[in-house]
Amino acid sequence: MTWLLGRLSPGLTIRINLFADLISLFAGALLAARIVHGPAALSANQLLAVSAGACTIWILVSTALRHYDPAALDRRLGDDVAMVTVLVMAAGTWVALVQIAAAPLASPPPPGLFIALVWLATVALRLLAVRPLSARENPLEEVLIVGTGPMARLTGQDLLRRGRRRVVGYVPFSNERESDRALLRRARIRSRKCSSSGRDPWRA
Repeated sequence: MTWLLGRLSPGLTIRINLFADLISLFAGALLAARIVHGPAALSANQLLAVSAGACTIWILVSTALRHYDPAALDRRLGDDVAMVTVLVMAAGTWVALVQIAAAPLASPPPPGLFIALVWLATVALRLLAVRPLSARENPLEEVLIVGTGPMARLTGQDLLRRGRRRVVGYVPFSNERESDRALLRRARIRSRKCSSSGRDPWRA
């Protein structure tokens, strides 16, 4: 458990998120079928077919939405919930198609219950575990900012606040004034002091 107390390796949280979401799809199909149809609702092959289709659709749609891109964790809370909802509905559509096509031959999971179970699990995982843990990850990339003026300082502040990238330096333009460079140096010194004390360096 010591790794949870320190900084996480870059990208680890988002990979855990994908793996846990796929498990949630499998578990949701199994639980939904058993709740409605009983313990013998689905054979192993049928469960595998339903789950594999749901997982395939989930991966394709999440790739299009860039749901597992590290930058996606910078989205607002409501946007993240909306993205998860879209993914769950896409997987639920597959389950509904299976129910229509295979209902005479098998007892597939009901799509409504499947959607409810998977949505609760994936939203809770994203909001209560993935987003908090991602804040403890080391930066994924190193960034060199061109310029030392106000726009460069604001860019550096934004990158530092998000925590996904580490600013390694600033390259000044030839026409920039020394006063801009002095302001930038003071801002970086302040950010280092505040970061070591655990305070937000961009708040008074």
